[in-house]
Amino acid sequence: MKFKKILILALLICVTLTGCFKRDTMEDIKIYTTTYPIEYIVSEIYGFNSTVDSIYPNGVNNKKYKLTDKQIKAYAKSDMIVYDGLSSKEKSIAAKFLNQNDDIKVIDVSKGISL
Repeated sequence: MKFKKILILALLICVTLTGCFKRDTMEDIKIYTTTYPIEYIVSEIYGFNSTVDSIYPNGVNNKKYKLTDKQIKAYAKSDMIVYDGLSSKEKSIAAKFLNQNDDIKVIDVSKGISL
């Protein structure tokens, strides 16, 4: 009887400890977003476990700003891009990122939204 209690206690401790060491594969990643509202939402949701930045500098007009090839290559090295698929410009930017890096995860926040 004493052996069963010790065995159950040992199993319980092992299960508890292994659950604490399990890490999410999406922790400590670099996420780029396109517009500020998307950046804000993503940073609120996942900002504690990752680095969230916008591909556009602060204070620029997103519609007129053009990314250079050097910027696209640098941003494509990140782990994830979150963009608004309702904009054709942002769709083309996401496609350029995918052309540079096949492993990048791309999220379209407008998926399922119709105008």
